[in-house]
Amino acid sequence: ARFSFDGAVREVYNANLMEAQRHGHTVNLDLERSLPEIVADRERIVQVMMNVVSNAIKYTPDGGTITLDLTQKKQDKNHILLAFTATDTGYGMTPDFVQNIFKPFTRAEDSITNKIQGTGLGMAITKSIVDLMSGTITLQSEPGKGSCFSVTVLLEIAQTALVHSSTEKNDSQT
Repeated sequence: ARFSFDGAVREVYNANLMEAQRHGHTVNLDLERSLPEIVADRERIVQVMMNVVSNAIKYTPDGGTITLDLTQKKQDKNHILLAFTATDTGYGMTPDFVQNIFKPFTRAEDSITNKIQGTGLGMAITKSIVDLMSGTITLQSEPGKGSCFSVTVLLEIAQTALVHSSTEKNDSQT
């Protein structure tokens, strides 16, 4: 489907805003302007962003800051490389945990995060979706300082549709 990636980011922002505010979080939105429309599976892209953003909200102590950023990395005539990042001031993760975050059933085991509900499948599913889109998902994190998930995808630019006006009329009467 043809859609605006920055519009999809705004949708994810709006969908998560009430939950973030319930936790006293500040959510910053930093979108690159004048991006072309793209052709991609909008539902899957939104699903990836929702997983990343809901985790940022869930694993950031009340009153934290979450920044969503959409940046154009490269563009040619037919494709655009976009990076979506979600940076939080959350609990952060140990290097060992960071290495395993994209494996199924991985959950941090400590007194803080054990109270947070989850299956440990979210990031494994997210990674498999990103892999299907031939993209990359990376994580930088430090305990007590927060985390930054970055999703980079190369997407097809929607070509401007040519409008053909038809002046032919069907004169046959039956």
